[in-house]
Amino acid sequence: MHRKPSKRRRACAAFLLAALASSGIGPALAESSGTAFWVGCYRLTFGDDASKTRDVRLTDAEVPAHPGSYAVESVPASDADLASLWRPTGATSFRIGMSNGRTGWSAELKAADGAFTGTSHWVDDAGKSGSGYVVTATSIPCAAGATGTPAEH
Repeated sequence: MHRKPSKRRRACAAFLLAALASSGIGPALAESSGTAFWVGCYRLTFGDDASKTRDVRLTDAEVPAHPGSYAVESVPASDADLASLWRPTGATSFRIGMSNGRTGWSAELKAADGAFTGTSHWVDDAGKSGSGYVVTATSIPCAAGATGTPAEH
């Protein structure tokens, strides 16, 4: 049974996604640089906490409510209830954010040594926030039937 998120959970997700969308990079960068460099599948690791490892697919599907941002799909789709998006922020960097409506995180990841790395920042629906894990995104093969292929970095 899928329950509709509460107003508080939707507000937390909206706050996180608005913060991600207002990172100072407008649609012009995404349009001029394209998305092909980033589109594909990645394994996200969070410091040494293996329990938080997650596989995602960065897509080129625009998120109309957040110009210049694109959808992130969970692989497998078990985390489909997460509100997730990404946006290019430079020639070799991107910002990614995910929220379940209660808590969320975002991170600007920059290319380094064959992967993308950065520090996550989290927020919860009680208004608490702070720095979190060092996040690493490593390109992985997409599952059979997946759209897009990982970019070679």
